[in-house]
Amino acid sequence: MAAIDLLFDVKKESERLHQLVLGPLLIRTRLLEKLGIGGVPAREDFQWEPRGRSFDLAVELSEPEGGHVWVEIKVDASLTDGQVKSQVSAVKPAAADKFLYMLLGHAGYTTDVAEIEAILKQRLAEHYRVVTASDLRRALEQPDLLLGTGEHDRDVRDLASAYLNWLRVLQDRHRRFSGRALRDWDGGDCFGFFDWCREQLCIGDMGMGYVANPAGGFFGAWWDWHEVKLKRDKFCIYLQFEFAPWSSRNLLCVKVEVPDRPSCARVPEEVAARVLKDPDWAALGIRRPQRMGFGTYVTVAAVSLGLESAADIEEAIRAVPDVLRKSRAIVAKPANSLIA
Repeated sequence: MAAIDLLFDVKKESERLHQLVLGPLLIRTRLLEKLGIGGVPAREDFQWEPRGRSFDLAVELSEPEGGHVWVEIKVDASLTDGQVKSQVSAVKPAAADKFLYMLLGHAGYTTDVAEIEAILKQRLAEHYRVVTASDLRRALEQPDLLLGTGEHDRDVRDLASAYLNWLRVLQDRHRRFSGRALRDWDGGDCFGFFDWCREQLCIGDMGMGYVANPAGGFFGAWWDWHEVKLKRDKFCIYLQFEFAPWSSRNLLCVKVEVPDRPSCARVPEEVAARVLKDPDWAALGIRRPQRMGFGTYVTVAAVSLGLESAADIEEAIRAVPDVLRKSRAIVAKPANSLIA
């Protein structure tokens, strides 16, 4: 397995490489069964990028159930609702067909799994599975993974073992942030930190992703959306992380989602004025941005989390949940007490 190890060492984020490994494992082990997909592979080969590359892999199942398992693998790119709708339409699934979505890297953090599963359930009833790297690792660790009847069992075992090790390495990208200076963080560190905050505060509705913009972009997370009424206009106020490690930016922002109506043009300015007068926000050191943006999602106030200059990054990180806890309590105030 030295060749596989070398390839993963150089390009562990390559979806093509994961396809090359998972194809044989899906047909020569009990992996489909361990992942909750019924049926037995009908033959010792698989389809590569079937239906005009609509999917990454397909596995034909044996009778009497028959049908196919259509497999989509995402490593660092997000799985979108548009892609899922297009895929389901592209294959015109038979009654016995099943769909398997694997979210193995950043995709496990940046994909809106609840939205994806809602689409799949509506169109496919129960004939689908969405799995993460942790689900895949648990399946590969099962003692009865191998079929035990093939002449290639030893090679398959070695392949599964090597791949299991590289799944651990892939996941470790999201667990190392506390021991690294902010300037050394990348997407894995940022998403891992956001997820840690989500777990610490039991945030159920946090979205994550990379946001490109003319200023250079950032890794972000957003949560705690609240509908608010200001005069006659309704809009949403919410919290957002903006992390750009290459410029030592690590902000907690108060944002508004502004409807595209002329009457709402002044909403960001009015909300910013009222937020900055709130003594609870002031106690956190919140500041108005130097330049008020425009568009649908606008930052009205922000505070640095201080991770860029922390002598002890671990201590600084441990202080963040308290700031978030206070921020969540403030932004969740009833509309009248917050901005009326």
